Amino acid sequence: MTEFFETALLRPLIELGTRVLALLPNFLAMVTLLLVGWMVAWLVGLITERLLRIVGLDHLSNRVGVMAALARGGVKTDPSRLAGRAAYWVVFLFAVITGLSALNVESINRFAESFLAYIPHLFTALLILVAGYLLSNFVGQAILI
Repeated sequence: MTEFFETALLRPLIELGTRVLALLPNFLAMVTLLLVGWMVAWLVGLITERLLRIVGLDHLSNRVGVMAALARGGVKTDPSRLAGRAAYWVVFLFAVITGLSALNVESINRFAESFLAYIPHLFTALLILVAGYLLSNFVGQAILI
């Protein structure tokens, strides 16, 4: 009977304990990276927003017409705040990917690699979007003239 309890109950619990103990340092590293990444992301977002306010991005975007375009799109915040929030989320996303890759799980590492390979496509799409917006404003003004 004791042999049954050892094979049915005790051995799986011991294996579970060894797996948890093997994963614990990686989990602690992930939590540490996430906390540090969150603090760095908050700091980068704050610095970006304040720096853009000092430079005068809000006044420039008001003169150029970006504020009006944002208002037409339903965005009620100023461009400095938007840029600060965007910087925060970009840094925080990289911190999350770094923290998850610290777990050394193969599927998460493959996801991180594929996501990092996709980033140049996102920047290209953003550049095309901005260029299209500027071109459409130019063409719209040319038609009015």
